[in-house]
Amino acid sequence: MIAYEDINEDFYEEQTKSKNLLRSWFHNSRHKIVFKYVNKYRQDGMKIADLGCGNVIWNYSKVPVIGVDVNEKFLNLDLKNNTINEKVVCELDNIKLPDESVDIVIVTEVLEHLPDLEKHLAEIRRILKPEGIVIS
Repeated sequence: MIAYEDINEDFYEEQTKSKNLLRSWFHNSRHKIVFKYVNKYRQDGMKIADLGCGNVIWNYSKVPVIGVDVNEKFLNLDLKNNTINEKVVCELDNIKLPDESVDIVIVTEVLEHLPDLEKHLAEIRRILKPEGIVIS
């Protein structure tokens, strides 16, 4: 079994191109849905953080995003692809962002993997501005 931190940097990108049509459809559909909701709620100047971001494939428009993940290889590829403009390497139970600093939090395909959901949700609430949006 491979640890998440050791997964190749293009893992999620490869899922969108999978020969397994269901897998490909699922990942591409998810990215389109996230893109749709970010565009619905985003306004210029808003801070967006994608938690457990993987490859941030949803960011077709290259809007400024803070990528938060424990896999630094993902984040380095995201910076190279301009799908994030800032990287934060950390666990999601101790997000290295200031209190109430984010307008939109994206947390997809992540919550079901977290061992202490209440602790992680509290951390999301901590970084989210009072009128902030969570896309999950």
